[in-house]
Amino acid sequence: EVVAAAQSARERVGLVATVDTLEYLVRGGRVNLAVGLLGDLLQVKPLLTIQSDGTATCIARRRTRRAALEYMVQYVAERLNNHTRLEVAVMHADAAEEALELQKRAVEVWPEAEVAITDFTAVMGGHTGPGLIGLAYYYE
Repeated sequence: EVVAAAQSARERVGLVATVDTLEYLVRGGRVNLAVGLLGDLLQVKPLLTIQSDGTATCIARRRTRRAALEYMVQYVAERLNNHTRLEVAVMHADAAEEALELQKRAVEVWPEAEVAITDFTAVMGGHTGPGLIGLAYYYE
């Protein structure tokens, strides 16, 4: 019964996030040095999500931070389309001002949802560096 409930919830929860710089992903060996340097030079912001099997996947890339944040809202909006009882959380690692802006945008898009702001865990911040920001969601 517990396993069935967990599997059901897994299908209704998600996260999309972006990093401010590829530097920490390069340091951790998750991104090739040349790709990281070129990506930072071109201000490429990868958009990452966690798959149902727990693996992180790059689902898109945007050229600016603002475009990446707007993509996150659109991505989540597609998944929350026509669902009720929504919960949305803005998560960040040392990006409080942007988190507030993203929260305001989320409240505009989902006025019926409670939109919280919280910090990413130290482990997440350690792997991605400061500037990590994301939108987590759950629906019933």
